[in-house]
Amino acid sequence: DEVPISLGARKTTNIFRLHVDKLNTHLDANPFHKDSGKRVSAKGAYHSAAFLLQRCLADDRDVSPEEVEIAAIIEHPLDDNTNRSVGKIILSDELSNGSGFVEYLYDNYEYFLKMIINPKPTNRFTISFLNSDHAKICKTACYKDLLNYRNLNYHGILDWRLGVALLR
Repeated sequence: DEVPISLGARKTTNIFRLHVDKLNTHLDANPFHKDSGKRVSAKGAYHSAAFLLQRCLADDRDVSPEEVEIAAIIEHPLDDNTNRSVGKIILSDELSNGSGFVEYLYDNYEYFLKMIINPKPTNRFTISFLNSDHAKICKTACYKDLLNYRNLNYHGILDWRLGVALLR
């Protein structure tokens, strides 16, 4: 007889969760939508936003982006009587027991949001691609902004403009 089993690993660490509370009724940002076109574009937006947050935090703290794990993008129902859902970004510290990076992101979220939406010259990572020159040559994502070897599986859906727009 076959017995179904599941394997799992527990890890105690810090997590950071981010989701939209209110959404214009004309917008649809559900990465789990039944319509595949809407689903793919929303997944691209959420993953792009998650990688933007990861890279900005890593740049600010001068650590490798791998120190911050994009743990999941999950569905989050809106409480607005429209029967709609949005995505929820979950970031965690890579190390067990936490390194404090996502806690720092939580404590300084407004700072990171400003860094992404309106970067200053001191924001090395975001200023390098959030400018008109880069916008002319980069249609979706490149190795100067979101792409890296470790997120190769997501290259087809990443778009820095979608990530910025979602966080805005």
